[in-house]
Amino acid sequence: MSNLVASTSWHPRFQFAKTRSGGPASMDYLPVAASQTIVDGDPLTISNGELSLATAASVEIAGVAAGNVTTTTADEKTELNFYKAVEDNIFIGRCDAASNTVHEGQMPGIRYNAGYWYIDIGDDNATNVVKIESKVPGDDETDATYYGRAFFIWNVSPYIPTNT
Repeated sequence: MSNLVASTSWHPRFQFAKTRSGGPASMDYLPVAASQTIVDGDPLTISNGELSLATAASVEIAGVAAGNVTTTTADEKTELNFYKAVEDNIFIGRCDAASNTVHEGQMPGIRYNAGYWYIDIGDDNATNVVKIESKVPGDDETDATYYGRAFFIWNVSPYIPTNT
């Protein structure tokens, strides 16, 4: 069976999956920069102590949004909870290739397309911000139309001191 049926229930963005230690997720909250629309599961960057929506070209990921927020140009410093990009927090996300091409230890980038965040297995942006932990068991690994998912940590993060 293809991933078509399963993928209709998958979250369109990245999500916290579990911790390596078995304990609770490492979370934080910070103010959001001006003129941002952030949705639960969006990857975030941090600059001057404020969160912003990441892009495919972002070179460091601070974490993943745990809620929705929209700020105005007035920069009212609305705070947002997020899952920190630390080595203990493991995330889950869709891949942009059949998961038989996804390998443990691989370090691709990310991309956004048509409302979905993906792990960019081809690493078109060469940012290497993701480190693959494993494929998600049960996904059809050879489906070339509705791709599988992977568990991952953020490889490049301000919270991980030796992250390259």
